[in-house]
Amino acid sequence: MNQPSLALTIISGMITPVLLIVASGSLMATTLQRLARVVDRARVLIQLSPDEMKKQGLSDQTLHDFIVRHIERVAIGEQAMRFYFLAVVLFVGGCLAIGVDLYARSAWGLLPNGHDRLGWLPVSVIILGMASLLAGAFCMSRESTLGRAQLHEEFSWRLKVGKD
Repeated sequence: MNQPSLALTIISGMITPVLLIVASGSLMATTLQRLARVVDRARVLIQLSPDEMKKQGLSDQTLHDFIVRHIERVAIGEQAMRFYFLAVVLFVGGCLAIGVDLYARSAWGLLPNGHDRLGWLPVSVIILGMASLLAGAFCMSRESTLGRAQLHEEFSWRLKVGKD
């Protein structure tokens, strides 16, 4: 039976974390879309003239509260993006670590007690990447909760203004 070449084995192993990199990219794209919407809405609020504010029944304090909430949501989204970028870096590092581990295993073999020399490295790097993805997901969960609360505040405010 034909054994795959060492190069093919190394390359195949290094490609495995690519699915995690793709997942990270998808989460980054979703986060960027949410951030763009928050920033666009904040820009609309910031550009309101005093006459438009009065016409819409917006007090300075209400406008300030809305803008502060937008700033908070953007900060949380930016933190999620940092976690996602870190995850991508760790997954790419994991790809390299898999290649180094497989190469070292073929070059040096196993230690006398049966343990390989670098097997812990790719596993550790990939686990750190997964933890970073999880942290980013927690950030986006928080941002989503704030977005929901903000939406309810704005609807309540709009209904109240509509009754006046």
